[in-house]
Amino acid sequence: MEIKPILSKLKYLDKSLQFTLNLFWRFVRIIYSSDFGDKKKVLIISIHKIGDSIFTIPAIKEIVNSYDSEQVFLLVYLETKIIFKDLLKEENIITLDKKELLFENRFATRRARRIINEINPEILIDLTGSVSSASLIFKSRAKKIIGMNEKYFKRIYSDFTEIRKQPHLIERYCDVAEMFLKKKVDKNSFTYINNYQNDGM
Repeated sequence: MEIKPILSKLKYLDKSLQFTLNLFWRFVRIIYSSDFGDKKKVLIISIHKIGDSIFTIPAIKEIVNSYDSEQVFLLVYLETKIIFKDLLKEENIITLDKKELLFENRFATRRARRIINEINPEILIDLTGSVSSASLIFKSRAKKIIGMNEKYFKRIYSDFTEIRKQPHLIERYCDVAEMFLKKKVDKNSFTYINNYQNDGM
């Protein structure tokens, strides 16, 4: 049973849950965030199926082109890695096995969180915006976490935007890129080659 429709009808309970969770996330981030991440190293979290992964390309491309590409790393599912092969060097694309996300891809295992700590970025950019990415990054040592998500996870992020519902998926991913780059992103200036195998993703 989905809990969000229930909470939308129970405003007081919804507000109480938001307050409690965000107080907890704030406390956790105070404990775990640090100044010891590799300076200028950026990790983008983009764990999506193939369709949504394609829509992240404008945002990721803009970040890579506007930053030191040697310092930009990307965490994706193994099955979607091929989509990003023209954006970053292969060694900068880190893959995550779906088995590392439990309960229908909702909660990251300790081993999955260890991947983040091994990369040890100074800045994390969350283009996923879900409970799965929240569970993956909340204990990160990153000094700064930029991203979108549901309001219940707001305090995990140092720079946060709530997920917009319209007009297009590309817009929501570019919202995050714009927060990081402090400038507007051209959402129409990208192309991709559809030369990968779709294995039901």
